[in-house]
Amino acid sequence: MNLTALIPLLKLLKDAGAEVSPIGPPAPDNDNGIPSLCYTTKNKLTWLCYLKYVDPAASYNDYQDYLKGA
Repeated sequence: MNLTALIPLLKLLKDAGAEVSPIGPPAPDNDNGIPSLCYTTKNKLTWLCYLKYVDPAASYNDYQDYLKGA
């Protein structure tokens, strides 16, 4: 399967208003008991809090994807 053809297709779907869900676990909300110390200045979780509240089995690559929003 040619994956190169999927990139413009996803772009067209996104431009048409379709939601393209990001890969990885959803970021938690601030109001669900996570202390404010866990958040960076960009409102993303720190590495240790990501392991504690989102995915205890995550690798550092997973965390980098989360920071990028991938």
